[in-house]
Amino acid sequence: MGRTVRGALAVAVSLGLAACGDVRGGLEVPGAEVAVSSPAPMAASCPEPGGAPAGPLTLSPARHDFLTVVAGQSSAVEKFMVTNAGAERVVGLQLALSDAMNFSVIRTGCPSALDAGASCSIEIAFRPHASGPRSAWLTVASAGGGQSAACLAGTGN
Repeated sequence: MGRTVRGALAVAVSLGLAACGDVRGGLEVPGAEVAVSSPAPMAASCPEPGGAPAGPLTLSPARHDFLTVVAGQSSAVEKFMVTNAGAERVVGLQLALSDAMNFSVIRTGCPSALDAGASCSIEIAFRPHASGPRSAWLTVASAGGGQSAACLAGTGN
């Protein structure tokens, strides 16, 4: 992955995540002077989607990066659409957010039941309480067992 250019070593680093969570990392070269440069700040990452949603519910977008937000301030609101792609009404609609400390449900237009082919929206904002990368899962589930999830990411500055 590295190559020498005029006496300098260039190293590319990539991270792959198995779950939605904080990303922390660094590069150390003992006994060497190291200059680290990046075209953009490293943000928390979402894993690649693990397959199709279970049941008739879909949630889009499947992932959203709120980018960098000053700790203690809120990002712009992002709208997520929940759709019942099934042929029957879905009841017992429930919403869960895995990190309610850094991500907030601003508004939900989703009722407890969603007719076949109908959609509703959920508005989410990122308000980091400290600096560093953060991520969370937004999950929508029904009493009938169907669910869909979206990964949220952002970096507090």
